[in-house]
Amino acid sequence: MTDTFLVSSVEDKREEKTRKYRKLIRKLRRRDAFRLWKYTPGGVPGLIVIGAQKSGTTTLHQMLSQHPELWGHPRKELHYFNENMFRGEKWYRSFFPPQGARTYFDVTPAYLCHPYAAERMAALLPTAKLVVLLREPASRALSQYWMEYMRGEEDLDIEAAFAAEPDRLANYPVARLRRKRAFSRAHFQHGYFWRGLYEKQLERYYKNFDPAQILILKSEDLNTDPMRVFENICDFTGVAPFAPDILRINQSLVGDVIRSSPPALYQALLQRYEEPNARLSDLTGISWS
Repeated sequence: MTDTFLVSSVEDKREEKTRKYRKLIRKLRRRDAFRLWKYTPGGVPGLIVIGAQKSGTTTLHQMLSQHPELWGHPRKELHYFNENMFRGEKWYRSFFPPQGARTYFDVTPAYLCHPYAAERMAALLPTAKLVVLLREPASRALSQYWMEYMRGEEDLDIEAAFAAEPDRLANYPVARLRRKRAFSRAHFQHGYFWRGLYEKQLERYYKNFDPAQILILKSEDLNTDPMRVFENICDFTGVAPFAPDILRINQSLVGDVIRSSPPALYQALLQRYEEPNARLSDLTGISWS
């Protein structure tokens, strides 16, 4: 009886989440079609939060938006360097006012894993400062699955979805993503394990930016000591210290994603990430026990 009730509750939440998510996507597409006609291009960001997905970037966006010396468009995730470059630089600038005293920021976690976003970003914003929030990748992968499932973008059950990932990714060669209009649903919506290979992703940014321009933080530290993390970002960005209100945003609708997932799957993911995590630790000093 209890299991039946829980499944029914999750499915009800999924139906509502799917409806709201698809309504939002339709709204954003309509706005984008008329953006250049309606808005005047302005400045460009000096601060980019490039990832990772499901690591607290929505909460961080809310915190950054409160700082009087920072400004970010209310629409988080502009996706310029991964999906919207074909719209042109003027489209991107239209999200920001004419350049003033404040530092503009863009929070789009898909930039981290996109194979060509780093070089595109360096070409337009060579002096930008980049912030990276990294979450323990096994729990991040599970969280992404539940997000896509609740949105109605994933129809497979969790074990089948992870088993299907290699074939899904193989059907869309990553080289195609060099085209500005290209989008791989397999990689960005169903690449659960792939998105957690942080070391390979960060190497592209170290190749295109001075390492001094990149600040890497742990998502878990944002959860346990958000003020210290925010102080680090303020110091890194060169703005005055500030104490924002902290509101947890975008929490999972299934609760604890590890407890909601098969234990054997979680343990298998931890083992698969052991070697990539060791390389990440060598590169950045970031590790999870």
